[in-house]
Amino acid sequence: MHYYLSTVFAYYGISTLDIPAASRLPEDYAQFFQALDTNPLRLWQLAGVKYLAAPAPQARSVLSHPLFQDRIARVLAYQAAGTALDNLTVQAVADPAMATHLLIELKDYLPKAVFVPGLEILPSAHDVARRLNAPDWNPRQSLLVARDVAQSANLNPAPPSIRRGTVRLIRYQNNLTEVEAQTDTGGYLLVNDRFEAPWHGRVNGKTVPVFRANAILCGIALPAGASRVVLRYERSGMTGYISLAALGLVLLVAVPCMLWTSHSNHQEKSES
Repeated sequence: MHYYLSTVFAYYGISTLDIPAASRLPEDYAQFFQALDTNPLRLWQLAGVKYLAAPAPQARSVLSHPLFQDRIARVLAYQAAGTALDNLTVQAVADPAMATHLLIELKDYLPKAVFVPGLEILPSAHDVARRLNAPDWNPRQSLLVARDVAQSANLNPAPPSIRRGTVRLIRYQNNLTEVEAQTDTGGYLLVNDRFEAPWHGRVNGKTVPVFRANAILCGIALPAGASRVVLRYERSGMTGYISLAALGLVLLVAVPCMLWTSHSNHQEKSES
């Protein structure tokens, strides 16, 4: 598996995140995943997941689930043979019935950098985590921010309906992200990387706060007009960080169980 994550997928331009072992997740990660443990579609949307890869039987369970009826862009079929130690081969096949694995491309996912017009300020980080799962929250329309974060970053939201904007990712590296933005009356840039204090932001050469948005991601306030945004990760003695959005590919093993749990919970609520 490590061979595919580090070599094969990288060759074909598929982003992955390989975490072989961890004694415990960071507190913000744990809170984020716990809040969305019964809502994988929202989790994958926020995490910027474009592709799901799974053995064919599990993938077909996903495809047949009602939650996915309007969320699938296309499905690619592959046949794997052998093992990593014995002439392993993977090739595309035209007939899905012959596939051992399927690659599912999702429609609705947040890109690495996205313009968001509005801001929703909540009393605490706990309230932000709870709001992540709310059906009436549209992550493309508003960022979720705790009150203390909004105060420290001096955020003054305006009604999102009057704001329009676009962003274009110019450069993305482990410790550097560059974005071009264009807005009419301002707004916010959401960068799909895990928020940490060593992130430093500059807009048109001026230092600006990078704030925690949507529980674990990076947000920056944008002024009206054209902007060049630079996020740089600077921590003495450290060269890396954890990126949530590197989950460009999810290796599905227990997804059908997650979906069944979510579907069952929904049925129980409807019956009650």
